[in-house]
Amino acid sequence: MALLPGADLLLHRLPEAPEEAPGSDLDDAIIGGKALLKACPEQSFDWARIYLLLAKLYCEHAAAACTTIAKYAALTEAQHYLACALLVFRADASPKSFREATQLGQEIGKALDALIISGCEALLKRCLPRSLDWARAHVLLMSIHTYAHSSIFCSTRSALWGGIVPQIGARMDVRPLMSCTGRSRV
Repeated sequence: MALLPGADLLLHRLPEAPEEAPGSDLDDAIIGGKALLKACPEQSFDWARIYLLLAKLYCEHAAAACTTIAKYAALTEAQHYLACALLVFRADASPKSFREATQLGQEIGKALDALIISGCEALLKRCLPRSLDWARAHVLLMSIHTYAHSSIFCSTRSALWGGIVPQIGARMDVRPLMSCTGRSRV
C-alpha cells in the first residue's frame, strides 16, 4: 500500500477508493484503525470518524465470522466503537455522520437481537423442562423482553421478540403464590 505524497495532502486530494476492499486485510485494517486512534485528539471529529470506521470494520468481521460466538463478539465490539463515535456525533452539529452512526447502530442492534434470541432458545433446550434452571431462564428472558420493549429500538425488538415470548407464557404453568391482598393462595 502506497502512502499519499505530501503535495496531495497539502492540496486536500485523496486517492480514489477501490471498488471493493479486499477481505483478506480486514484484521490489518482494524489494527491500523486502532493505531490511528492514538494519533487523534480524543473526542475530536476525526477520532469519532475513526471509531465509526472501526465499527464498520467489526461489522464486516462479524459477517465473515465462521462461528456464532465470533459473530457475537465482533458485533459487540462494533457496538462499543459506535457508542464512542456517538459521544461526538450530534444531530445538529454533524447530521450526516450522526445519521450514518445511528443507522449502523440499528443494524447492529437487529443482528445482536437475533443472536441473543437464538442463544436464549438454545440455552432453554439445554435445560431440563420445568427444572429450576429452566424456570430461572424463562424469568430472566422475560426481563430481557421487558428491557427490549423499553429501549429506543422498540419496534424492531418487538417484532423479533414477538415469536419467543408467547412460547414462554404457554410453557410456564406458574400460578401466583400471593393474591393482590398479600394472602397466600397455596
